[in-house]
Amino acid sequence: MKRLLLILTTLTGLASVTDAQTNDNAGKIYVLNEKFYMDGIPLNDGELYYFLGEDVYKEEYLPAQKKIRTANTLGYIGGTCMGAGIGLAAGQLISSAVYGFEITAKPYVIYGSITLAGLIPTLVAFSLSKNGNATYARIADSYNKRTGKVLELTLGPASSGFGISLNF
Repeated sequence: MKRLLLILTTLTGLASVTDAQTNDNAGKIYVLNEKFYMDGIPLNDGELYYFLGEDVYKEEYLPAQKKIRTANTLGYIGGTCMGAGIGLAAGQLISSAVYGFEITAKPYVIYGSITLAGLIPTLVAFSLSKNGNATYARIADSYNKRTGKVLELTLGPASSGFGISLNF
């Protein structure tokens, strides 16, 4: 039993080592939380300008960055309005229940209007954010395809056991 456990542990360790060797992302750009990274290090605007080139930087990256920043601002404004409307309505309900005030529709119409007014910039922010992030992903993917490896030899699991693959 101990021998079987030792063999299974060894094989599992070898399989994880070969998997780690096949997932090579060195020198590739990826996007995480609206920032570009290379080898785990965040890239600043100057480095992005250098890696992407002037055309991609000015025509794709800067407009996408502007969309994302606008989306963040609109999201904060919309979220604040929505939270204020919902909070005021909840406060009105609680105070009516605790102090026995009469519940009328007028304040709730106002609070609902505030909430709906906050919903509009929130929806616009969602759309801008999705568009900007999609552009970021397209920029990273385009860079990674342009700077891909010319020749790659991989040893790894295959359908019939282990195999060697040559990618070019």
